[in-house]
Amino acid sequence: MMQRETHAIIIGGSLAGLLAARVLAKHFDRVSIVERDFFPEKPAPRPGIPQSRHLHILLNRGKIILEEFFPGLENELVAAGAPSLDPRSIGWFSPAGWAPLFSPDLNDLIRAC
Repeated sequence: MMQRETHAIIIGGSLAGLLAARVLAKHFDRVSIVERDFFPEKPAPRPGIPQSRHLHILLNRGKIILEEFFPGLENELVAAGAPSLDPRSIGWFSPAGWAPLFSPDLNDLIRAC
């Protein structure tokens, strides 16, 4: 008989780390996240994350998946002040130039985080 592992350790408390912890919580008795920064009490950039000051968006498919893992997340985001944006109203400029506008059939909801 194989012994079940009881403790998972995640290195990094980024969104990817937090999601990995959520998934592993179904399979381990205990999950620990090791993070060098403190999580702020209110929304604020984190010192160890250079891109934390950038605009971040949550596309519709990601919202659906996150809502499955964290029921009520969308309502919490709205209550915390996350604005809804029309994807056709966002222009994306990069070193390669302006990106094409999003198609509403692909992304009918975007949340700025």
